Amino acid sequence: MKTKLVSKLLLLCMALMVVGINAFAQAIPRDSSTATPSAPASTANTNQAAAPAVQPTVQPASVASGNREQDHEELRALLRTAKEAVNAKNFDALKPLFHEPFSITTVDQKVFTNFDDFKAHFATLLTGANAPLKSIVFNPEADALTEFVGDNIGLSHGTSTDTYNFSDGDTRTMTSRWTATVIKERGKWKILNLHLGANILDNPVTAAAKSYVTKVGVGAGLGGLLLGFILAWVMRGRRSV
Repeated sequence: MKTKLVSKLLLLCMALMVVGINAFAQAIPRDSSTATPSAPASTANTNQAAAPAVQPTVQPASVASGNREQDHEELRALLRTAKEAVNAKNFDALKPLFHEPFSITTVDQKVFTNFDDFKAHFATLLTGANAPLKSIVFNPEADALTEFVGDNIGLSHGTSTDTYNFSDGDTRTMTSRWTATVIKERGKWKILNLHLGANILDNPVTAAAKSYVTKVGVGAGLGGLLLGFILAWVMRGRRSV
């Protein structure tokens, strides 16, 4: 009996020790390297902590959509006014169309940065006793819509079929090319730079020169034939004597 009682007491003590060790083990914090990952923060908290999204810069409708129709209309009006002013020899109406400063390269490749000098140049061509021209009729047309470089700068180019009425009664038509840089100043488009050029192989001057050379050649040929006949007649007359 005593032996059985002692055995039961030993088993009970061992059971109590195991329970205590388990409870003690559970009370000890686990190492961070083996800890179970914590659950992610809620979506609501994450959204609250995140920085606000950067909003895109809102551009004016005309720039964002590329709609510059009003500018194109103003530039068409500028071209019409310039054409009418030059053809009417009204340089006072032409002057406000140019920016200050500006530059112009004329079809005869003269460069002007002063409007009065530009006006005087045309006066020598069209007025006075020794003026080579009676009139010039310009008919400029753009090849395409103006290409804008930013809000206030535009690049344009085209052709112009021009008629030159010379003082000697001759009339010549020439197609030239032009390029222009326009600038918007105080809400109005103006000409900043204008360059005119002609085909050096096909223009009224070279055509007139070719015609002159042809006429001189024909005249020289006819003169040579006439001189040959005269010399032959003279020589024949001497032989007969």
